[in-house]
Amino acid sequence: MSTLGKNLVKAPTINADDACNKAGDAVDGAVDQVGDTANDIGNTIGGIFSRKPSVGDAIGDACKTGADAANQAVQISTDAINKALGSIAKAIGIQEYYSVHIGALCEGNYKPSFDDKDAKPDVSKCTPKFKTEQTDLSKKLDDELQVGPFKFKLSDLDLVDDIKDGFAKIPGALAAMAFFFLFATIALVLGFLFSLAVAGLDYAGKDTLKKFALFGAIGCLGVGWFTTLIGAAVTTGIAETIKKAVNKFGDKFGMSAHTSPGLYFLLWSAMVCSFLALAMLAFLWFKTRGGRGMGHGPSAGAGQQQAQYNTNKNMSESSMEDSHGFAQMQTSGGRGRFTEEPL
Repeated sequence: MSTLGKNLVKAPTINADDACNKAGDAVDGAVDQVGDTANDIGNTIGGIFSRKPSVGDAIGDACKTGADAANQAVQISTDAINKALGSIAKAIGIQEYYSVHIGALCEGNYKPSFDDKDAKPDVSKCTPKFKTEQTDLSKKLDDELQVGPFKFKLSDLDLVDDIKDGFAKIPGALAAMAFFFLFATIALVLGFLFSLAVAGLDYAGKDTLKKFALFGAIGCLGVGWFTTLIGAAVTTGIAETIKKAVNKFGDKFGMSAHTSPGLYFLLWSAMVCSFLALAMLAFLWFKTRGGRGMGHGPSAGAGQQQAQYNTNKNMSESSMEDSHGFAQMQTSGGRGRFTEEPL
């Protein structure tokens, strides 16, 4: 916004001496014609118009006075701009750079100079976090213009409706997105904690508790992913709409807008990462179910097979049946002697 307000700066287009001399000469010529005609009527009337040069001179002087005043008024703006090293924004009392963040509005100037090809914004101050009433860019500009040297108002810039509508969306969008992302962050943190609990309970063999922890992790990550997706989509849409409107019409008023690739990367990478985490937990859930639910997967099946094997082994050891299918029975004649009889 280094040249914001350039549509209010008008260079002098009137050469006071030439224009006003022409005006005086035109008046003198008209008076000459009238005077010549009047001489035929009477010397008294002719005598009146014989003082024609003084009429043209008076008109010419008045013209020069008005043109000089107009030029002087324009020159004040030119002098102020020169003192601000060519920055119209500084000359009219505003900053060269404004940046809108989620929950804050920052401002500053370009260093070393706004017209330097390597110039970078030097942020001087930002509004307090989540003070949405202080993120109204239109009000900010209007307040600074009114206390500036020329006492302008934002309405004096005659901005097009698309730009004004874009500025009007900023406070509400920032307020909504700030709390939206705060809610998404809390949900994702809870989902991460539940995921750690799933890993710990799986190691400890607490299948029932692991089931509830897995449910909690999937639920929290799902909510976090969904809110992050909506927040990223809405933020991107509003930012691009405002940027498009400003860059389409802003050159006339000396303003331009840019979005931050870094912000977009953070928003959309958070959405992708939360989706991947959610997919992993969902895959774990279906895998552990094995088609029959928690506690009946491959590990549970192996445990059941081992238990059945131990049961059969115990029954075999306690039975009187030998390996050939004969029952061992003690005889009446001796101690510790057995006879084999088919079952």
